[in-house]
Amino acid sequence: MLIGWVLRQLLAEAERIAHDPAVIRDELSRLEAELSAGRISEEEFDQREDELLDRMEETRRYTNGTH
Repeated sequence: MLIGWVLRQLLAEAERIAHDPAVIRDELSRLEAELSAGRISEEEFDQREDELLDRMEETRRYTNGTH
């Protein structure tokens, strides 16, 4: 029973982090810094940016209760 509770707590925390707009904005900022520093290509930037923007949209739906 304790394992089930721990797993539910971990899942809840993972969902909270995944749906936190501040976390996603920080990731976008780091991604832009990587591009500016030349550590990633424009193509990789575009792909990862799309993924983050998709997460941002999912977050909006999640917080609006339409998930």
